[in-house]
Amino acid sequence: MELFSDTTFWVAAAFFVFVGILIYVKVPATVTALLDKRSATIKAELDQARALREEAFAALSTWKTRQAEAASRADQVLADAKAEAQALAAQAAIDLDAAVARRTQQALDRIAQAEQKAAAEVRAAAVDAAIAAARDVIAKSLGPAEQAALIDKAIADTGRRLH
Repeated sequence: MELFSDTTFWVAAAFFVFVGILIYVKVPATVTALLDKRSATIKAELDQARALREEAFAALSTWKTRQAEAASRADQVLADAKAEAQALAAQAAIDLDAAVARRTQQALDRIAQAEQKAAAEVRAAAVDAAIAAARDVIAKSLGPAEQAALIDKAIADTGRRLH
């Protein structure tokens, strides 16, 4: 009888009765079903997470490819721009050399024209001086009768020289 007065016995008996009721009510099957359902939900979420991860890696790969292409295009545009700038600089140097040569030639032509004009003016001044000197010499050395004869001869020669 001591067995019935021991509290440990009653706790053990209550536990086994409680477990028996739970088995009878099929609580373990319900718990198992809930756990299976939760497991299926977690598996679906993991599958979805894997799919999203794969999409993210695919998008990242696509983005890296596009970035590399854009960098390549930018490098090509930069190289083309540098080449064009060098070509323009070379053409500008050629044009500048041509302009300098053209201006130098124009200056030389102007100098030659100025020299010719100066020489013509010197010749004209020399001719004028020679004529004035000749006139003075002739006027002083010839008398009025000889001067009139020279004038008549010059008038006669003028008609012959003009035709």
